[in-house]
Amino acid sequence: LLDVLSGETALINSSSDAASAEIDIAIAVFTLLDAMGELDEEALTR
Repeated sequence: LLDVLSGETALINSSSDAASAEIDIAIAVFTLLDAMGELDEEALTR
């Protein structure tokens, strides 16, 4: 039972890490667009 719970915890942590990485990518993209002067309403809807 402990192995199953440890596995489930690892899966949840991995899913959380993946979601955080996706958010970090989105922030980096918007930061880059802003630095290039390309951050506008159209960029936000793509």
